[in-house]
Amino acid sequence: ASAPHRRGAAPRARAQRSASHERCLCLGGRRLDAPRATRVAPVGSFEARIDSTAAGGDRVARHQGIVVFVPRSAPGALLRVDAEQQGRLMRGRIAELIDPSSERIQPPCPHYTVDKCGGCQIQHLDYARGQLPAKSRIIADALTRIGRAAIDAPTVEKSAEQWRYRT
Repeated sequence: ASAPHRRGAAPRARAQRSASHERCLCLGGRRLDAPRATRVAPVGSFEARIDSTAAGGDRVARHQGIVVFVPRSAPGALLRVDAEQQGRLMRGRIAELIDPSSERIQPPCPHYTVDKCGGCQIQHLDYARGQLPAKSRIIADALTRIGRAAIDAPTVEKSAEQWRYRT
C-alpha cells in the first residue's frame, strides 16, 4: 500500500529529488530555506539611546549588543523602551521619553498617534531637521550596505509642500 499524496501530484521516489533539494536538507529533514516560526520573548523595560535609522523609518538603538528597532523615535533621544526579542533582534515601543530629541515635533495628523496609521512613519520629526536627513540616510544605507556602492549620502531636496505630496 502506498502513502496518500496530493491530488494530481505523482509521488516522487527519493532518487528523483532534485540536486538542489538534497543540498537544502539539514538535520531532521527540515529544509534550510523553509520558513521558521520566530520566537518572541518579552525582554522587559530598559533605557536606550537612538543612534541610527532603519530603512522603513524605524530608529535603531542597541541593548546588550542586540539591535533594537523602535518606531516613532528620533535620533539622539534617550528612551525607556519596552521590548520583545525576535530572533537576533528586538522590537520595542517607547514607554517614556527621558531626553527627547531636538528633532521631535508634535505630529500634525491625529491619526498618527491615535490609531497608529502607517502612512507617515516619520511625521514626528521636524521636516527640515529630521525628515530630510532621515531620508538621505535611508537612501545612502540602501546603496552602500545593501547595494555595495561607495557613495556619499545624497542631498534630499526640500519640497514646497510639507504635507500631502509625493516625491
